[in-house]
Amino acid sequence: MLKVVKIRLYPNTEQKQSLEQSFGNARWLWNHCLNLMNQTYVDTGKGLSGYEIKKLIPELKKEYEWLSLVQLSKNNPPVTYDL
Repeated sequence: MLKVVKIRLYPNTEQKQSLEQSFGNARWLWNHCLNLMNQTYVDTGKGLSGYEIKKLIPELKKEYEWLSLVQLSKNNPPVTYDL
C-alpha cells in the first residue's frame, strides 16, 4: 500500500529567494551538463558517465561563483520526516 503525504509550504521572502536561486542553479547545471554530454558524444562517439559529470561540479563552482551562493540558513535547519 502506498502512503501519500501532501505538504503546502509558505516560505518567507528570504526563503523564496533562496529556493528560486537553487532551482535556477539546478536548471542551469542540468542544461550545461546535458550540452557537455551531447557535445562529447558528437566529438568522440562516447558519452560521459555520471561520475565524470560529478567530478566537474567543483570546478564549475570555482568558475561560476554564483553556483555556490545558495546555502542553508543557520536559522532554518533542514527538515527531516520519519514516516
